[in-house]
Amino acid sequence: MDEAEDFLKLMLNSLHFLANGTRPQLLLKAVTELRMLCLAGYMPDLTACEGCGKFEDTTMYFDKENGRLFCADCGAPIHRVISAPQVISGQAHRTSENHAGKHGFTQYKRAGKGVYEKTVGKGPAYISGD
Repeated sequence: MDEAEDFLKLMLNSLHFLANGTRPQLLLKAVTELRMLCLAGYMPDLTACEGCGKFEDTTMYFDKENGRLFCADCGAPIHRVISAPQVISGQAHRTSENHAGKHGFTQYKRAGKGVYEKTVGKGPAYISGD
């Protein structure tokens, strides 16, 4: 089977599952995208944590820029957006200074008009619009 046939088979199977509603849409989207990347030669290393080699953990983080996997204990910098829905759904502790610093984030708080002061993490002590 050539490369085009593999892509076509993946798309047809994904559309079949989507049409029948037998798989959650977000899961189906993620699996299809990952399989397409693998078929195109962009295979991420999902075997174990890049930092310590741990195969399983309660939470594993995927570094999408480098295609690597990290466990929660390694503290590798993970780039992700903390959104308002996470705070509302009872996960406000994830936006705390301690939690942000532990996971490689830099947090700033407004110190005045157009001025932000660093509270945790690496980076300049102040950021201003001037």
